[in-house]
Amino acid sequence: MKNFKYIRLLPVLFIWLLPVLCTFPGRLDAQTSDQDYRVPLAGVLAEVESRYGVDLVYREEQIEGLSLTGAFWRFRPDFRETMQNILLPFDLFLVHQEGDTYRIKPYRYPEMSPEDGKALLQHLSGLYGNRTEWEQRKSELRECMFRALDLSPLPPYPGSAPQEGRLYYRKHCY
Repeated sequence: MKNFKYIRLLPVLFIWLLPVLCTFPGRLDAQTSDQDYRVPLAGVLAEVESRYGVDLVYREEQIEGLSLTGAFWRFRPDFRETMQNILLPFDLFLVHQEGDTYRIKPYRYPEMSPEDGKALLQHLSGLYGNRTEWEQRKSELRECMFRALDLSPLPPYPGSAPQEGRLYYRKHCY
């Protein structure tokens, strides 16, 4: 019957411990795989600024409502590689301004930095050692393009001569 004394104390102990446990929930708000470890982009960029000691300049509406999946697994020791991993899913890119200041801009496909252009030309110039290799690849691509456009074989040549000038057709209303 010694244990009976402790059983009577359980409700009292529960009443005292319940508020304590409720005020210190621990990591109940921890991320889980159900949320794909999503973090708002603003929080990720703040973490980048504190880890790498840089200033990131961007418009709030540019990142509003965006969240990054697996954000903290995208961090690397190299700052530029980390930023590329973070910004690439949102079609954003990083531009160095001065000192430790960087601006985040939307990616513009037709524009290319001189460094990227130089790297692309270097890559393209290394693809073919001479003109005959280039001509061979050109003919392969031409054949492939014609097949993809259903122009191989070409349709038969029409028997009539081409018309000169514009041809106007009347629309008939019935």
